[in-house]
Amino acid sequence: MEDIEIARLKNLERMKSHQDIYGEEVWIDGGALHFTPKYLFDGAFSVFLPAEFQEMSESMKKSKYPTKDYPAVVHSNLMTDINIGFNLLDVQLAGSQVESAVTGIKSGLSESRSDIKILTTDFLETKTHNKIGYFDFITPSQDGPLYQMLAFLSMHGKYLQINCNCREKSMETWNPIFIQILVSIKPEVRKS
Repeated sequence: MEDIEIARLKNLERMKSHQDIYGEEVWIDGGALHFTPKYLFDGAFSVFLPAEFQEMSESMKKSKYPTKDYPAVVHSNLMTDINIGFNLLDVQLAGSQVESAVTGIKSGLSESRSDIKILTTDFLETKTHNKIGYFDFITPSQDGPLYQMLAFLSMHGKYLQINCNCREKSMETWNPIFIQILVSIKPEVRKS
């Protein structure tokens, strides 16, 4: 029995050593993901995303997000139960306004939806020192509780919104990965 416990602890330690998206691979749910930089919105920024994820088609977004209020770009696994979405809105947002944007959106969501459970709010810096704010929460869904993370930052003076989500049961696995993805966002020089 003691040997089984030692083997389990060693395996857990190996898993922890493979959780860096900048490393060779990330071990999640018994498989390996390989993160690579993706350039979004005509190269406005890059972000590290799993190479195994695909960009969701318009028809899939329409069926997955029935309110038609879905992100412009969504990268998802094959099962579409892990999603990372991006909206670059034509709304001015300075880095100094990120905190008020997070507070305002979180407050509006809390007031309009009594069925959500807000978990945390935090402010980080990307690798290029841009301020990013996020909050995460649990919402009910047809397929069971959904873990969601909404993040905001200023990208070339515009409002970049990121929505990461997965099933609540996968929250502990994906939360640190989602945070690494947010921190990896890097503005790129826009060609005129």
